[in-house]
Amino acid sequence: MSLAGLAVRSAVALSGLALLCVGSSLLPVYSAVVLGGSMEPVLASGDLLILVETSADSVEMGDIVGFRQGDKGIIHRVVDIDRSGELTRFVTKGDANGRPDGSPVLPGQLEGRLLFSIPKLGWIRLLGAGQGASVVAAR
Repeated sequence: MSLAGLAVRSAVALSGLALLCVGSSLLPVYSAVVLGGSMEPVLASGDLLILVETSADSVEMGDIVGFRQGDKGIIHRVVDIDRSGELTRFVTKGDANGRPDGSPVLPGQLEGRLLFSIPKLGWIRLLGAGQGASVVAAR
């Protein structure tokens, strides 16, 4: 088998795994699509993300997490954690951004931790799902 054939088969297998995970109501996973460049070069616009629901206690420094800020979904890396008070606060930052996000992320905003991504596959989802697609803005 050629290298190109192996790459295509691998992409198909990963896509099938992603669809299996996303389609199963038994697994606490969901998918989203990146829009924006704040997480480049790790994540780029159009990448399909598979995230797993997670508790605030299991989030660690360096994790890439999805969270809500108002009605907007964001995915950024955790660069600091403050567990000193009663309420945990996460400081997040896009890898391509010069400084951390302005507001800390609270446990109630946290939606999940990145399991894996499939480059550019999210464009297909956006085209096929229209406004029903979950997107993660990158600021």
